[in-house]
Amino acid sequence: MSMTRVLTRLAALAGVLALAACAEKTDTTAACPALCADPTLALRDTVLDAVVADTSMGDFPVAGAIPPALDPYVVLANRPDTSDVRLAVRFDTLPVTRSATDTARIDRLRNTALLLFVDTTVSVRPAGGATIELFDVDTSATNDSLPDVVRPLFRDARRLGARTFTRAQLVDTLRIPMNDAFVLDRIQRGARLRVGVRVTAGTQSVSLRVLRPGAASRDFVPRVFLDPSPDSVVRARTVLPASGTPTTGSAAAYRHQQVVFRGTAPLGGPTTLDVGGLPAQRALLRFEIPRRFVDSSTIVRATLDLVQRPRRDVPGARDSVNVRARLVTAGRAITDVRTQLTLLNPTLEGTTTFPPVTIIPADSGLRTFDLRQLLAAWNARADTLAPTSLVLVSDSENGFELPVAFWSREAPQASLRPRLRLTYTPRRPSVLP
Repeated sequence: MSMTRVLTRLAALAGVLALAACAEKTDTTAACPALCADPTLALRDTVLDAVVADTSMGDFPVAGAIPPALDPYVVLANRPDTSDVRLAVRFDTLPVTRSATDTARIDRLRNTALLLFVDTTVSVRPAGGATIELFDVDTSATNDSLPDVVRPLFRDARRLGARTFTRAQLVDTLRIPMNDAFVLDRIQRGARLRVGVRVTAGTQSVSLRVLRPGAASRDFVPRVFLDPSPDSVVRARTVLPASGTPTTGSAAAYRHQQVVFRGTAPLGGPTTLDVGGLPAQRALLRFEIPRRFVDSSTIVRATLDLVQRPRRDVPGARDSVNVRARLVTAGRAITDVRTQLTLLNPTLEGTTTFPPVTIIPADSGLRTFDLRQLLAAWNARADTLAPTSLVLVSDSENGFELPVAFWSREAPQASLRPRLRLTYTPRRPSVLP
């Protein structure tokens, strides 16, 4: 027998003996060679009743909060039986000269119009067309951004213009003429221009998703076009949204304001977690996870299992919307739930890409949210900084009339309540013989 063949057989025998040595002691690694695989490191699954508190609240985003950038649109809608949602766009800085090169003061105007940019892929365009009306919604009231102050300003005496569009004319760019004399008066008096927008379609439903200021390039946000020059060669001027109030906080957030006259009601009650809709709802869930899973285990998978409740009573119930878990960044010293739901900070979260779940409001059944990144974010922060809580938010908050509902921890049956499902391996130090 050749020396090569002898060595080959010896090597094979050594491998068999090593495997046998490992198989003899499966309950510990102490007597096993260091290169043996530790059988205790096999994946383990567990389901925890880790949600110790949950609730939902509405009227989000709060006034003055810049909306999330996940969806750059906001809804303008009128559904006779369910919703009436209008817009207010602020133009607090108006030009006073004919152009950058023609410094003559503006003394005439023609062809003044408001331009809106619409997402036609998901808009509801009725067969009979729709009418878009414009109103003067400026006011001397100190609290000029409160919805209760703005709503009464949408009245006939303050109407600035209107245009009726056929269904075919409801395209991605809509031009609505505006009263030239009124806008000229605002310019000459050094006043501001604030435009309310309402859409109607008689007894039919209409819903348009309008690109909001600050959400995309300057080429596609709402704007006012006006022609101040008698010279046809001189181009019309463009006025972009700007807000001068409030003087404290983020005035930029008020360049565009959604005014809800009638919205989608949540299911409500302690057994329900509501998310999305108009005005939008958010849901807060607080967790208590046993320390052994944090200190002595490696989490391979972590999911939140929620059971969806159907919403078949709302517009677009068979459409889809993304719901996403967000990290609560309010510190433990902040115990007010609404504040915790409000203070969602992408910078402190460390990411804005926690994976979403696509949901159809009319459906029901189990919905699974991937929480592995959230658990990692919780573990990376000191316990004193923030609680282990998350917020469920619609990616299209105030951009769709699509409410979603889940059973809460107060559900009548245990099988309907939120559950945290973990797949993990215990972390054990290697022990050499």
